[in-house]
Amino acid sequence: MPIYEYRGLNAAGERASGFVDADSPKAARLALSAQGVVADTLATPSFRGVATPPWRTRFYEGLGALLQGGFPMSQALKFLADDASGPRRGALLAISGAISSGATLADAIRSAAGTLPPFEAAALSTAEVTGSQGPMLSRLSSFMEADRRVRDNIRSALAYPAAVLCLALLLLATVAFAILPRAAALFPANAVPASVRILRAAAPVVLVAFCAAIAAAWRLVASLSHPAPGPGAARRDRLLLSLPIARRLLPCLWSSRFAATMSLLLDAGLSPQDSILPAGEATGSPLVASLAQSASASVRQGAPLSQAVASIAPLAKSLSAWFAVGEKTGSLAAMLSSAADRARNDYERALKRVLSLLEPLLVAVVGLAVLAVALAVLRPMLDLTTGAAL
Repeated sequence: MPIYEYRGLNAAGERASGFVDADSPKAARLALSAQGVVADTLATPSFRGVATPPWRTRFYEGLGALLQGGFPMSQALKFLADDASGPRRGALLAISGAISSGATLADAIRSAAGTLPPFEAAALSTAEVTGSQGPMLSRLSSFMEADRRVRDNIRSALAYPAAVLCLALLLLATVAFAILPRAAALFPANAVPASVRILRAAAPVVLVAFCAAIAAAWRLVASLSHPAPGPGAARRDRLLLSLPIARRLLPCLWSSRFAATMSLLLDAGLSPQDSILPAGEATGSPLVASLAQSASASVRQGAPLSQAVASIAPLAKSLSAWFAVGEKTGSLAAMLSSAADRARNDYERALKRVLSLLEPLLVAVVGLAVLAVALAVLRPMLDLTTGAAL
């Protein structure tokens, strides 16, 4: 049932606002009138910025607990909506209305959130198919909370490099647009030292190239978080794996997502051969997804699961041993959950190590900029002063 956001006056003549579910705007006004509310405006609400990952994490945790407690989906959503207020209550009402109209839980949440990460969409869809929404939502909430902690740690680690980077950009801009023009003006027009002329011409180019490199790195990180599908996507992943830093980081990230998603799917009742493909798609890597499709086909033809996963090259080093132990002990889901935690920790440690190398690199850039100014500007000025004194 559609949700409408209203603003108007209640029976006491006070301003009132909120949400109402009705089949049409006319039905919504009639329902509000029955409550003593005269609506001035009635519109379809936008929940942009409401259904954020932290909000969804708490929502999955509460909904999973209510479902495991025996409450039906409609009643559980009503309880959550009654405890919420403002746009969050509207988002919950919209999700409840979409499910009442026949939408899946994943589609209902996507209507409020806009987009969902692959692993989240796969977990929600599988939970609905297997009828294990309660346990799956609780596991999904725990996984998203752990993922959020990793991102928070990364942001904290980036604070100092970001400050040094801003200092470097400020210094380069000052050199290019303030110091060098004034230094050149100190010399006669036909006697400007070659070092000053070269540095004055090169500084803006270096500044633009520096900014372009930062923008390219930012786009690269965004493309890894939200990869764009296409025929060249797998080739892009192979190219990234040829780079030393990416070769160390990306397999850990993909292994963590693959193991965590497959553990969720196995706990939901899916067979291993049916779990490989959605787990591969949940990594966000087109390369891993294509290799997972081949691995799933080989398992269906009778190949051991550990051997099939070993054929997924980016994941083989991190996960093949875990799969082998899980197959032998019969506790594959638990082993994969531990493997996901280990891979996530490895990814966080490797990223922090890279960031620790970035800090002295940026300091070196700032130092080189200062040295270039000293050699190109201050030395000719000292020579000029010394010559004048003589």
